[in-house]
Amino acid sequence: MLTIKTFSFLSFILLILSACGPSKEEMAHHTETTSWSEMMKIHDEVMPKTSEIVSLYSDLKKVNPQIIATNELRLEVQETIILLEDAEEAMFAWMNQLKNLKELRSQKTHEEVMIYLKQETQKIESIRNQMLTALERGYHIKNKLAL
Repeated sequence: MLTIKTFSFLSFILLILSACGPSKEEMAHHTETTSWSEMMKIHDEVMPKTSEIVSLYSDLKKVNPQIIATNELRLEVQETIILLEDAEEAMFAWMNQLKNLKELRSQKTHEEVMIYLKQETQKIESIRNQMLTALERGYHIKNKLAL
């Protein structure tokens, strides 16, 4: 049978143990920070590729359409220029509309922040794919044109 002393001692130990662990707010903060970092890792992976996109775009824009042998290839060059331009614009549009984590935390609940970060992660993944596709296509066309 528990005595009052034993009960008090166990209650005191439980109180200390519960005080030692992270709070719910700290856990939410950690989860948000981790999600933000994962999203920004994707951004940081592809952001440097914008200079490649700009370079390819510039190279293809300089090509005189009259020296391109076929209408099919001419159309392919034009479509690739548009892909490159759209990919670069998508990255900058995403960056310009992205809310910083401090701002999010002040305006939204933890659940809302996590939903926002999930949506933005999906957007930057899509932009990464768009950029990589545009680059692949740009280099392919550049090689076809022997630039």
